[in-house]
Amino acid sequence: MNSIYFLIEFIDELVFGVGEAAWPLIRNDLGLNYVQIGLALSLPGILGNILEPFIFILGDVWKRRAIILLGGVCFVVSLILTGISAAFYLFMFSLILFNPASGAFVSLSQASLMDSQPARHEQNMARWTFAGSLGVMVGPFMLGGLALMNWGWRPAYWLLALFATLALFAAFKRLPRSHPQGHFLQVWGLLSLPLKTAPSCAG
Repeated sequence: MNSIYFLIEFIDELVFGVGEAAWPLIRNDLGLNYVQIGLALSLPGILGNILEPFIFILGDVWKRRAIILLGGVCFVVSLILTGISAAFYLFMFSLILFNPASGAFVSLSQASLMDSQPARHEQNMARWTFAGSLGVMVGPFMLGGLALMNWGWRPAYWLLALFATLALFAAFKRLPRSHPQGHFLQVWGLLSLPLKTAPSCAG
């Protein structure tokens, strides 16, 4: 089962590796100016940082498996939209969708991996980091190989969408049914304990 989590991280970083190497091709193909590139590099991350804490809390107190799978669906859709983008606005929307989708699909997979074997956090974190590093390294080579065949960056994203779909299907088949972890509620209870035990000022 843990291999599914490592596969998800590998694909996420593979997308990053392809995307970073593909920027010159995307800029030329879509005719992006520097303002649009700046927005594409900043705005999705800002919005993702705003949404991700709520996704993580929901994954802690509700059905984490369902959120991971929903994030995987949005992850695949965002890659397809990126690959078919013919204008800046659709391309921008695909990047905005990708950030919270990655948070739900990838970050909650990491949390599930850590919860699955509490005594092996260090070993699993090392494997997780290796899977991500491998994805970042393979991404540019994948794009370069497709470019040599005159396929360009769009087929690279369609291929990434296919890989993500296979990982999503494997996750659907193999991830266990999840139950609320309650970690956030436990932390909130500890933080609010001084307020409950503080002497009342009334009377």
